[in-house]
Amino acid sequence: RRAVGSGTLESRKTYKSKKEGNWEDDEDFEKLKLTEPKKFDLALIKLITSYEINQNGKTKVVDTKHTRATNHPEPVVKIDLNQDMVNRSTIKFIYTIEIENQGNIDGYATEISDYIPKGLLFFKEDNPNWDLKDGKIVTRELEGTRLKPGERASVKLTLRWDKKEKFFGQMTNVAEISEDKNDYGIKDIDSTPNNKTPGEDDIDDATVLLSIRTGGAFTYFKIGMVTLVIIGGAVTVIKKHVMS
Repeated sequence: RRAVGSGTLESRKTYKSKKEGNWEDDEDFEKLKLTEPKKFDLALIKLITSYEINQNGKTKVVDTKHTRATNHPEPVVKIDLNQDMVNRSTIKFIYTIEIENQGNIDGYATEISDYIPKGLLFFKEDNPNWDLKDGKIVTRELEGTRLKPGERASVKLTLRWDKKEKFFGQMTNVAEISEDKNDYGIKDIDSTPNNKTPGEDDIDDATVLLSIRTGGAFTYFKIGMVTLVIIGGAVTVIKKHVMS
C-alpha cells in the first residue's frame, strides 16, 4: 500500500505475518502515524538579578531575588542614594538574559541585542562577550549553543550608572533576539528577530529606579524628560512618559 497524508501506511497482511502468521486475503487494515508540524519558537526573558554599589572603596552586592519562575514580569529595582554619597558612589547592574526553546525543533539564538537607555553605560571590560554595533550592544555567545525543545541558556550583561551625568529616575533597557536559525530554515512562529516590537516573546525589558534621599523625602529627577516626584512632602506631581 502507499502512504497517504502525513505519516506511514502498512497493510495488515504484511504486519500480521510478522507476528501471528498470514491473514486471509479478504481482510486488511491500514496504520496511519500522524506527525506534528514543525514549530520554531525561541523566547527571551530579561531580569536584573543583582547590583553592586561601591562607596568609598567598599562594595556591597545586592541580590534582587528576581527569577524567571517567581518574578516575571519583575518589579522595578529601586535604589536610594544619600545626597552626600552621590559623587562617591559607583553602581553596576547585572542582568541575566535567558533564551528558552518553546518550539518542537532544535534552534539557535545566534545573536542577542541590548538597547541601552540614557543613564546607563557599557564597558567592554565588564562584558568580554559583548560588542558595540549599530548604536546597540550585541553578543554571539550562544551562537553555537543548540537548544532542544524545552531547553534554556542564558548570558550575563553588566551596565554601569552614568555617574558623570548624575542621571536619576527610571532607566529601562530592552533585550531582543536579533538573529536566530534552525536546521529547517523555518521562521519563528510568533516573533521576528531584530524588529524591536513589544509584545513578541523574543523581546523583554528590565527597569531600575535611582533616587536621591534628602532628609525624609525621596526625589527623582529625570534628565531630558518632564518627571518630578516628591514623596514625603505635601505634593506629588507625576507626568506619565513613554520610553522608546
